[in-house]
Amino acid sequence: MTQTEVNERHEDDERQGRHHRRSDAPGVFVGLVLVLLGTLFYLTTQGFLSWTNWWQYFLVGLGIIFLIEASVRYRSDNGSGSLLGRIIPGTILITVGLMFILGLSTWWPAVLIIAGVIILLNGLLRR
Repeated sequence: MTQTEVNERHEDDERQGRHHRRSDAPGVFVGLVLVLLGTLFYLTTQGFLSWTNWWQYFLVGLGIIFLIEASVRYRSDNGSGSLLGRIIPGTILITVGLMFILGLSTWWPAVLIIAGVIILLNGLLRR
């Protein structure tokens, strides 16, 4: 492909609104995970959380971060693209974490089963 063809293709992409830009979501995700870990370790060292259950709060926080990242991606991509790749795991993490925090830990596998069935049905019904 010659340089002229590359330039024409780039101009065509710009005319059609297909801009190739980097998303801010990866930086947001990593930064929020570090803030979450720092906060949880601080609360644990101060005695607000125990070392045996801090991971339950980490699951909830990580799920919230997935939802925040989906929101950032939605805004940066002008509403295009699929967000289910972040919303579904985020919802599952929040639900599993809350089930452990609330003492419903024997039921968390049911959440995974239900989520799997929903994803399967969604994939099958789209055909």
